[in-house]
Amino acid sequence: MYDHAMIAQAVLGHQALAQSMTTHTAQTVLAHTLLAGQTACKVTYAHAADTVALEVGGTRLTLTADHFILIHEMLRKAAARIVMQATA
Repeated sequence: MYDHAMIAQAVLGHQALAQSMTTHTAQTVLAHTLLAGQTACKVTYAHAADTVALEVGGTRLTLTADHFILIHEMLRKAAARIVMQATA
């Protein structure tokens, strides 16, 4: 099982981790942004349940922390392939 610090590090990286994890509440917002068309997107971690939620607009996907990290790696690899195709 992963702790919230590992999840935040995977999502935010080392520098943003210290800024975003200053308090330990029931749920921590790990990252957020606005997509095109003002669509809100955020990632939250529920400490008690050890789950991560990805919210995009009105859609919410909740995963166990370890499954979120696996999907994070899959998306990172897919993004790298897209960049490689775009530059070819």
